[in-house]
Amino acid sequence: MAVEFDAKRQGRIVLVADDSRTIREMIVFFLKKAGYTVFAAENGRELLSLLNRIQPRVIVLDAEMPEMDGYETCARIRQTHPDLKAPVIFFTSQNSTESLFKAKGAKADDYIVKPFNPEGLVERVDRWAIRNSLHQPTV
Repeated sequence: MAVEFDAKRQGRIVLVADDSRTIREMIVFFLKKAGYTVFAAENGRELLSLLNRIQPRVIVLDAEMPEMDGYETCARIRQTHPDLKAPVIFFTSQNSTESLFKAKGAKADDYIVKPFNPEGLVERVDRWAIRNSLHQPTV
C-alpha cells in the first residue's frame, strides 16, 4: 500500500517540527503527496513562531529537538494558544513509558514511534484532521 493523494485533504494544514532535516523532509514529502498543505520548522521556537501566522489542522512534533524540546513546545502551544483545536502528534524515537507520560503531561494527543510507516503516518494524521472541533487532548 502506498501513500495516495486524496482531494479531501487539500486545504488542510499540517505543521511539522523536527530537527532532523532528513526526517522533516520525509514527513513533508509524504503528507504533501497525500494532499495536505504542510509547513515545516526545524525546532520548537520556529514552530511557535509559525503558529502566530498559521492555523494548522494537525501538528506533528518531534520530542527531541535542540533549543526547545517537543514536550516544552507542546506545553507552550497549549498555554499560549488555548483555543487552538489542532491536535499534537508526537513523532519520536523514544519508545518508553516515561516518554509517553511526558507527552501526556505536555497535553499531546497521540504518539508515533520512529522509524515510521508513511501510510501509517498519513492514516494517523487523517484520523486527527477530521476530529470534531470539540477537541480534547487524549494521550
